[in-house]
Amino acid sequence: MTGMHQAIIAYGVSMIAIKGFDNTILLGGYISCYTYIGLGLGALIRFKNKEDKSMAFSAFCTQVLGGIGEPTLFGIMIRYKKAMVATLLAGFTGGFLSKILGAKVYFFGATNFLSFLSYAGEDPNSVIMGFIASIVAAIIACVFLLIFGIEDSDKKIRVKKK
Repeated sequence: MTGMHQAIIAYGVSMIAIKGFDNTILLGGYISCYTYIGLGLGALIRFKNKEDKSMAFSAFCTQVLGGIGEPTLFGIMIRYKKAMVATLLAGFTGGFLSKILGAKVYFFGATNFLSFLSYAGEDPNSVIMGFIASIVAAIIACVFLLIFGIEDSDKKIRVKKK
């Protein structure tokens, strides 16, 4: 949200240069990409309003295809409290699972649906374990929104139009 990810990405890249892999910063970043994919899909399914559904579709597509998370961040996550909770819960679970399973990031690559390829490297199990953790994060974010909703009792922050 503030661009601080640019500063800490350098740490992840330096870990790849030193150890040959990163199992902290970039690992969490790639998990969050899938969390946003799940969040966008859950919002797309759950929204009833045509305007909100269109925004969710745009956010979902830009994350899946282009790896751009800002539409999901500013269009869904910041506007709805439950979406923020879903993102935090899914990100924590996916990150925790990836550490338990031993996933490692071997190169800095795409931030779209192909980001799981960054887990491919010296350890052949890493790509499988990273993919499992990423999919679990996406599913948790999506299912959370489907179960608990996003617009009925959720306070929506509206920007006044001039």
